Amino acid sequence: MSHLVTDHALINNNRIAHGTYGAGEPVVLIHGTPSSSFIWRDVLPELVNAGYKFMCMTC
Repeated sequence: MSHLVTDHALINNNRIAHGTYGAGEPVVLIHGTPSSSFIWRDVLPELVNAGYKFMCMTC
């Protein structure tokens, strides 16, 4: 998976990139600096297969 963030939102003139996958109880993962949501690429399939709704963002 090359891109985890597939959508964008503009909040107070700041672009927030985000992605949502799966269904079920939500899990939000937020990366630290200087990183991106790409660090969750190996976690994503595990959470979705376990029945969670995975949400990540990159600011």
